[in-house]
Amino acid sequence: MALLWTDVGPELATWLYEALASGATIVEDEIGIDVVRRSDVPRNSLDTIGHVVLWFIGSSFVIWSARRLANPVLIAGACAAVSLASEWLQPLVSVGRVGEWSDALANLCGVLIALVLVGPSAAVRRSRSHQRHQA
Repeated sequence: MALLWTDVGPELATWLYEALASGATIVEDEIGIDVVRRSDVPRNSLDTIGHVVLWFIGSSFVIWSARRLANPVLIAGACAAVSLASEWLQPLVSVGRVGEWSDALANLCGVLIALVLVGPSAAVRRSRSHQRHQA
């Protein structure tokens, strides 16, 4: 299997990349937005709401999933750190992209909302789980 992968792997990876790139180009042309540069994406409250909602959903999932491993506040702190890192790293990993403080603030709002709404129930479940294991 490994020998087959070494023979076919690079060609398969190239084919997959070209297929995704051509598909992305078609979608960009169709909707009229350059996804990589994002220079033509309008900056408005819809973008900010999108950041809040996406980071709320992601952070809620992570807080709930990792509730047995750590305190929800620590998990939310890790989510916030990843959020800030994602904005800070944008110009380093993509040409034409810049991190924006408004996006970072919106991301942090999503994480905070997740902590407020999901954190208490995750903390209760966590303490009950610890009590069962101690008994």
